[in-house]
Amino acid sequence: MQTSATPMLAISVIDTGIGIPEEKYNIIFEEFLQADGTTNRKYGGTGLGLSISKKIAELLGGFIRLESQEGKGSTFTLFIPLNVAYDTTKDVIVSEVAAGSEEEFSDDVNHPEPEQPQGPLEGRKILIVDDDPRNVFALTALLENDKMDVLFAVNGKDGIKTLLENSDIDLVLMDIMLPEMDGYEAMRHIGQMPQYQTLPIIALTAKDMKYDREKCINAGGSDYISKPVNLKQLLSLMKVWLYK
Repeated sequence: MQTSATPMLAISVIDTGIGIPEEKYNIIFEEFLQADGTTNRKYGGTGLGLSISKKIAELLGGFIRLESQEGKGSTFTLFIPLNVAYDTTKDVIVSEVAAGSEEEFSDDVNHPEPEQPQGPLEGRKILIVDDDPRNVFALTALLENDKMDVLFAVNGKDGIKTLLENSDIDLVLMDIMLPEMDGYEAMRHIGQMPQYQTLPIIALTAKDMKYDREKCINAGGSDYISKPVNLKQLLSLMKVWLYK
């Protein structure tokens, strides 16, 4: 497909579900909102998936178009400029986004996996603080698969604001390299708040350096895990701190 003389890659996802009324087209792309906003809705989910997908599309210079008929189904089409889709400097391709990006989230063990205590993760509320939509998308998919509730923020300031607005958050996943206020500073601020003295904060560091854990602990973090993140290890580490 070609739009405004720019070649575009178009990928469509088609379903035969309940459809979406036209007046709610924009609503479903907002965070934590769904077309059926009633408390007794049939289908679950937090309403984050489409919001994150829209942001990823915009970062790639593209957009998402929705076509739907009530009672017949919906078609979501992702349009991406081809020069972006094949730019190797982006390390971003559709298959990586859909799969959780093996570049960012690896199953390779980078240090010993902690002993995993017994206890469910279902129903736990987790705050992800990360400015990379790909990371947020992959982590959200992982946590929601275990039936956890997920909130996210794009920098330290937004993370603290979200935390203050949601007193029932059980654990924070804090990226270190953040704009405006980095993870270290955000953890120090959180640590100064009496109500969050026992809140587990797991830092996500870019490299597994010798003094990373010490720096995270000194800043107020409970523990750290380095990228590429071992997903099984992350879940185990979360259980350690949630049931400590």
